Amino acid sequence: MLEQGGKDNFLKLIYEQTISKAEEIYGSLLYDIKNEVEREILLGIDC
Repeated sequence: MLEQGGKDNFLKLIYEQTISKAEEIYGSLLYDIKNEVEREILLGIDC
């Protein structure tokens, strides 16, 4: 039983690190897209 608990904790740790890394990568990507869209909107208004 202890072995299974250790395995579950290990898998949970890997899962949390994977999610954290994905948020890091995609979070910055979404931020870049948002900035680009806002910039294009502002340029469109200026024209």
